[in-house]
Amino acid sequence: MDYVKLADLPSFGHIERGLQRWCMEISMSIITKNITFLSCLIILSGLCGIETQFGEWAVVSDQVGSMYYQVIGKKAKFQDASNYCESNGFKLVTLTDLEVHKALKTLLSSSSVEFGGLWVGLHDQQKERDFKFTDGKPAPYLSEIWLDGQPDNGGRHTDNCARIQHDYNLLADMDCNNNYFGICEAPQIEIPECPSGYELFNSMCYKIHDSPKQTFNDSQLYCKNAKGMLARIPDNQVWQYLYNELPKKDISYWIGMTDEAEEGVWRYVDGNKVPQSFFEADLWGPGQPDNYDNSQHCCDMDVNVQHKIKDVRCSETKGFICEIIPNVIKGCQSGGKAHNGVCYYVTNYKKPFLSSEQLCQTDYSGSLVPLVDTETMQIIINFADINGKSSEDLWVGLTDEETEGEWKFVNGSETKFNPELWMDIEPNDGNSGNEDCVIIDDQKQYKLQDTDCSSEHSFICEKLEVLTKKGK
Repeated sequence: MDYVKLADLPSFGHIERGLQRWCMEISMSIITKNITFLSCLIILSGLCGIETQFGEWAVVSDQVGSMYYQVIGKKAKFQDASNYCESNGFKLVTLTDLEVHKALKTLLSSSSVEFGGLWVGLHDQQKERDFKFTDGKPAPYLSEIWLDGQPDNGGRHTDNCARIQHDYNLLADMDCNNNYFGICEAPQIEIPECPSGYELFNSMCYKIHDSPKQTFNDSQLYCKNAKGMLARIPDNQVWQYLYNELPKKDISYWIGMTDEAEEGVWRYVDGNKVPQSFFEADLWGPGQPDNYDNSQHCCDMDVNVQHKIKDVRCSETKGFICEIIPNVIKGCQSGGKAHNGVCYYVTNYKKPFLSSEQLCQTDYSGSLVPLVDTETMQIIINFADINGKSSEDLWVGLTDEETEGEWKFVNGSETKFNPELWMDIEPNDGNSGNEDCVIIDDQKQYKLQDTDCSSEHSFICEKLEVLTKKGK
């Protein structure tokens, strides 16, 4: 079992002024034994106003299928918890087998969070002992995951919903109207990534080659050596994309269509027939295909017919377009730096504190960095230096705007005061008595300093790294 310690609680939420906010999200990669490399992200997050003090978390590796998990940070009745999961694209966790329970048990046992109990997506509200998931599908009875004597339907025969009890991380049935936290699940997210020089469109990577001009067969060999093929154009949408991407040059470009095997039967270079959608899209140039001189068996996007499709001799030399199936990867969005399950993003803005946090949310679905230790500080400083921000002050996600001297992350969760991170005599609330937000001060050996929240500074956002399976 691997444990990778994260810096306290990365935030993933909205700033509160009368609004509920997401608080606390953490990722865990889980690798299944059934697939060569299949990871899942386990998320733990909360909503503001929870009573529990959340401590340190860990990234855990275990054997389980491809799922996200998210703990609701607000106690609710069973149905309300289920509705909350569904409104956020999840559902209450479905304990389909012992492997899933093992992963959840590991997750809960390794954390320092005292949930007390967690709703899961099991109930027998329609018929006693006939447990179903929240989607109505029948649930297998697994005696190993229930506490001794459970389910027992309670003394008043009203215990019809299942929760994981914290002490043993086993199930017990409870009254559905009780208030507990809940645990949601959702399928993993996959991020497609193209090789260098390729651009993604409609789940395919494309690269346009101007030179050296090559024959059809040599162009196909070039693309094949790059783990791809000459581009297949199935419809007007792909053609229009490629047309818009073509350099403004007097060049035609090979695509992966040929009727060399059988005249008039058009196939892609992978042997599959060109679909009817191509022919319905009016992609041929005027009078094409015409098989002039009975020798035109390959296709290009021809400059002479405004880059519509034309059949030409395969021996001609032209530019060409390769396509490659993208990898599905784990990692950060473009421009992000990953460390211990967290992505960091440097921005090109200078904004007040509140606007900076809002941009982190809208641009990266993330938050200002919740700085808690010297290791994270050094990561941020190095990343700022790489991105040309070493001489600028940087907002971090700490504020005591709510109560002077009580420092919290922007998600509302409390943090311990770490004097190693702060300048001498800081925080001091300044001469104005109105310094409630925090920057890394580049003039003060990269230490923290409190300052006016309305001042404008650069900032670095963070978001949980998305862990996904490797591509084809």
